[in-house]
Amino acid sequence: MLRWFALAVIALALGQGSSPPKLSAQVPNTAPEFRVEVGCSETELRMVIAVLTLKGDRTHAAAQRVDVTVFKQGFERGLFASVPADRGGKFERAPGLEKLGREPGRPFDLVAESRFDERKDLTAIQVTHLEPGLLYHWRVSERNGSGWVGGSVISVEAPVCVSDERKER
Repeated sequence: MLRWFALAVIALALGQGSSPPKLSAQVPNTAPEFRVEVGCSETELRMVIAVLTLKGDRTHAAAQRVDVTVFKQGFERGLFASVPADRGGKFERAPGLEKLGREPGRPFDLVAESRFDERKDLTAIQVTHLEPGLLYHWRVSERNGSGWVGGSVISVEAPVCVSDERKER
């Protein structure tokens, strides 16, 4: 999967599509240079992957985070999870999710890995463990003097990644 990720970053930087994963959606955003692509892993069965591409280098990414929700008006209601754009890692749930009164579960058990292309001034963030069939709402928030300011939202449905795996008896 790491090999694919490196190829995807290069292909995105060159403005070309990548082979794996086969993309089921590419939604442009009104914010400059922010794109989300989703597809299925070529190396892990039934693994849904999203790749977010942001304009900016490692320094710019240090003041950004990726927010995601599966709830209607989830950002406004505080029902989302976030990860630093420059470090990646496991998504942390916003306090609103803790107040929900029930476990939001797998839609927020996401892991991100960040890669930088300094020559092209791009940051690519690969997010794994998306729940198939759910509509994910993504945004990039930037830190300023008064806190975090959320950008525009991109909504993309996670595909169902089928497999021809045989069960042994």
